[in-house]
Amino acid sequence: MDLKQILTRNKLSTARSNLHSIPWSDKEFSRRSLQLHLDQSNDINSRRFEIIDKQINWIHHHLLDKKKSKILDLACGPGLYTSRFAELGHSCIGIDISPKVIEYANKDTKIKNLDLEYIEGDILDVSFPDGFDFIILNFGWFNTFEKKEADILLQKIYQSLNSGGKLLLEPFTYEGVEFHGDHPPVWHSCMSGIFSDFPYIYLQESEWNTKHEISVVRYYIISEGEDIKQYYQYYQAYKTDTLIKKMNSAGFKNCELYDSIEDDKFSEDLFIIVCET
Repeated sequence: MDLKQILTRNKLSTARSNLHSIPWSDKEFSRRSLQLHLDQSNDINSRRFEIIDKQINWIHHHLLDKKKSKILDLACGPGLYTSRFAELGHSCIGIDISPKVIEYANKDTKIKNLDLEYIEGDILDVSFPDGFDFIILNFGWFNTFEKKEADILLQKIYQSLNSGGKLLLEPFTYEGVEFHGDHPPVWHSCMSGIFSDFPYIYLQESEWNTKHEISVVRYYIISEGEDIKQYYQYYQAYKTDTLIKKMNSAGFKNCELYDSIEDDKFSEDLFIIVCET
């Protein structure tokens, strides 16, 4: 892609086949992504540790009743949740698509000698073990899957849970997804960042599609001496009643809604839904 193609582009397309997704599984991108996961000055890739501690404490006491449980953390990142669960006595498995992130999590597990296991792979493709008491998919990742993909994922999760097991989803609110699509274009300059180790200009534009209830956020990365790179992030919006029906169709019951974490500005666009098998 070159500058002329950007300037003469048509209206943003919401067809995923026409777009290049963010390369989470690329080793170099993964290495830079890890730095953001661990950066305590922002909540871009992972929440700051103090906020994670609040959510872990709430889950351990309110949802798990302090009982030692077998937990699966989907899109687990560098193990910031799983390590804390394990320190509380739970047995955990984490799955993530990012190789350097999983590498870090494995090293951290050996250092701390925790009851943890990590699997590298796409949660849509990887086979889940079974026998879990609790499965978590938080921080809005559920919205990044198309509706059919989400159905497949929910079925896999249901089959991996014990009878009476719980799933915690933390999706974006409908308004939060719409906000992503309605956000005005922005640009930044970086000496280095998640998209490159070298200086680049970062352009972002978004579209909200009312008919399909999706937002597409498109990123253009301009580096000296390189072709312009283009990536996207896709968000599927769900109204609360629609999401509960989706959960019920997958076999879940007794769904309860909660506000997301207090004192976490990012959580204003998120909520928590907990369902049982």
